[in-house]
Amino acid sequence: MHAKIYLIKIIHNKFAFLEDLMNRYSVHNSFCKAWEAMSSKSDDFLDKLRKSGWLAAVDTTLWVASLTAQAVRQAPVIVHGGDGIDMTLVVTSLTQIILLPEGIIL
Repeated sequence: MHAKIYLIKIIHNKFAFLEDLMNRYSVHNSFCKAWEAMSSKSDDFLDKLRKSGWLAAVDTTLWVASLTAQAVRQAPVIVHGGDGIDMTLVVTSLTQIILLPEGIIL
């Protein structure tokens, strides 16, 4: 199951909406599958890891955070997804890390 994460960038009355991100339950499930794959020490480790969905979830989340950071440098941005307690926090936290890698708090 996926939750829509909306990155709304308002420039000259134009809106940009971003892709789906997995909801927190799907992310947790894919993480558990990835953990099992890493713990199994079997020959098909990489295949199990790919099928877990974990790498795709991490990739998409980092991509959305990167786009959010780029957008924030140009205009105010609203990030909203689902209940606002799951992937929204992940995206905004990663965006802050991207923008302030030294850990400086404004």
